[in-house]
Amino acid sequence: MNWRVTVLLRSLQARVRSGLERANLHSTYSRAVAVCGETVLISTSSGPSGAKAAIYRRSLDRAGTFEKCDRGLPQWFSHNIDTGSLVALKDRTVFGTSNGQIFLSEDAGLTWKQFASDLPPIHCLNFS
Repeated sequence: MNWRVTVLLRSLQARVRSGLERANLHSTYSRAVAVCGETVLISTSSGPSGAKAAIYRRSLDRAGTFEKCDRGLPQWFSHNIDTGSLVALKDRTVFGTSNGQIFLSEDAGLTWKQFASDLPPIHCLNFS
């Protein structure tokens, strides 16, 4: 990841935590951010213990309201979706859960499908 994207992602996490970019987010506690094509994806939860976690998306090139990713995903996850377990490449993204599930999107987080289940807890993913 280039340094400009890294700075953008850190800035976005700080703005979410401070409440500046909170529109439609159920919480300001953020654990993971990824750039997927022209879309930014962010995970939020109710806090460090991770209850009520979800993935949100919005356009990368302009600030705006986040949209909860719910097509093909459970309403809530019981644990945080951590930084190493949310990755993106072009318009594809994938994330893993501590419950051993992997979810895949091929349209920048608009729709999702469960790719794998019944695995050990997922702490880190990579795809190319």
